[in-house]
Amino acid sequence: MRRAVLLAALLPALAGGCRALVRDAETVAYRPGTPPTTAPAECDASYQLSAPDELRYWLQVDVPAGAAVGFRREPDGSLLAVAGEHVQPIPDGRYVWLCTPKPVSRWDRFAVGTRDRCEKAAVTALLYVTMPVWIPICCATGEWP
Repeated sequence: MRRAVLLAALLPALAGGCRALVRDAETVAYRPGTPPTTAPAECDASYQLSAPDELRYWLQVDVPAGAAVGFRREPDGSLLAVAGEHVQPIPDGRYVWLCTPKPVSRWDRFAVGTRDRCEKAAVTALLYVTMPVWIPICCATGEWP
């Protein structure tokens, strides 16, 4: 009986996948020499504009479902990053919009909270397990994390 209840609770996540657990999924990309494109946001989400070649994030914007996300050119040839109502001029280069959906249901909020707590616990455990190794190394080199 207990297994049946657990399976029934997990079935929606197993069948459709938990979209809220997706983090930084690539949605729209732009590469120099290709035409810029936009796409509608599938759900309420937080979008980050990333420049992979520079290893940096340009901006982060919360976008409602259905709003345009992507890139476009102005008549003068300049490149714009578009996310909902937010428009940002950017220099020509390689860019990617990364999407992290907002948790909607109680199940999504539970799953995201559990994932975040597990990640924090894993990092803490790794820190304590490796402490006997990295403390002497840091003392010897003088470089601390």
